[in-house]
Amino acid sequence: MFAYRSILHEQARPAVIRESRRAPWLAVSVACFGAFMGQLDASIVTITFPSMEHDFRVPVAAAQWVSLVYLLGLIAMLAPAGRRSDAPVLGPTLGGLLTSTIGWRWLCT
Repeated sequence: MFAYRSILHEQARPAVIRESRRAPWLAVSVACFGAFMGQLDASIVTITFPSMEHDFRVPVAAAQWVSLVYLLGLIAMLAPAGRRSDAPVLGPTLGGLLTSTIGWRWLCT
């Protein structure tokens, strides 16, 4: 399914990234943004516990299972999604389809 690629050999970064002085800061920014989004996501789910208790008439321990199942599902999909994104193109991705059909500028309109 996936072409064999050695994990010991990494392709060289493109010249535009190698020569950019901002590339390390961009990498740090992306990592920090990802960590922030994970915390924001977890806190949003936590805030909903009281309303889930009330709506479903369950104790808080039962409502916490929603958070646990969500995080387990997220973790279970992380590795396959990363592997798929690293694989050579087996067909157009959703982002590729959107960009080739309606373009990225539709977000700005």
